[in-house]
Amino acid sequence: MGDQQAYLEGADVLRKIGVNFVGIDFDQTFISRHTGGRWFGSAEELATSAREEFKNLVPVLLDSDIHVAIVTFSGQRNLIEQVLRLSLGDKYASRIIIRARDGSWGNGGSREGKQKYLASAAEEFERLHGIQITRSTTLLIDDDQHNVEIALDRGVRGLWFIPEEPENLLNQIISLPV
Repeated sequence: MGDQQAYLEGADVLRKIGVNFVGIDFDQTFISRHTGGRWFGSAEELATSAREEFKNLVPVLLDSDIHVAIVTFSGQRNLIEQVLRLSLGDKYASRIIIRARDGSWGNGGSREGKQKYLASAAEEFERLHGIQITRSTTLLIDDDQHNVEIALDRGVRGLWFIPEEPENLLNQIISLPV
């Protein structure tokens, strides 16, 4: 199966299980580095750390009418936006909502899981596109097992992304329980 076909299959599985919104962590997930929200280099330099798996997956998800948000504890929202534009191009980056720990959306600085970040992005997608997003139609992809466990405990689908094994991302998606 070719790479493009594999990503299309992954998106198809997500649609079949009812997922219409995917929240993706940034550090150690979308990118292979852990910036800790303190990146002092250029966006161009950081964009070289964008994982091929996500550079391939995100456009397929968006083209499949699955909404995507970056949900991150980093406060460097503008940097993340630049990295997305450099990694995915404006066509796709402009369709991604970013929920960062930057105070721009009233998150209150909570670090207990990504639930508020996901909920805020879902509300914005609902407002912009007139769709319904629920916990059961949401998937969180995160390298932090604790964030994934909180999501699962609250009825959100979760996928624990293992940074050392990024090539397993599609297999993990295809293996999600119905």
